[in-house]
Amino acid sequence: GRHKPVSNETPRAADGSSRIALMAIFFHLCAFASIFDIYFRSPIINGLDAVELPPGAQARRGGVFIADGGRADMFFQIYNGTPLAPYIRSKIMSGSASWGVSHTRVPTESR
Repeated sequence: GRHKPVSNETPRAADGSSRIALMAIFFHLCAFASIFDIYFRSPIINGLDAVELPPGAQARRGGVFIADGGRADMFFQIYNGTPLAPYIRSKIMSGSASWGVSHTRVPTESR
């Protein structure tokens, strides 16, 4: 058989640019897929084991932080004759708990 002579010529420019184009497409597909992985995955953790608590109070103080569309007035509302948060509402209404509502705005780069 005949052998093709070995050439010292550099590869054609089209071969290099097509390789770069394929790498760019692959990178953009991975970046696009990561958007769905990051933003559309639930932060709720399932499958955790239940923990038994010892009897009695676990703490003398508690705090409730509501963010991202939560409403503090829901602690005081009554629906069909039943409070939506009966324990916290009873503590606040009886005067055995102190409470307050703070309205804040998160600083952004535009301010």
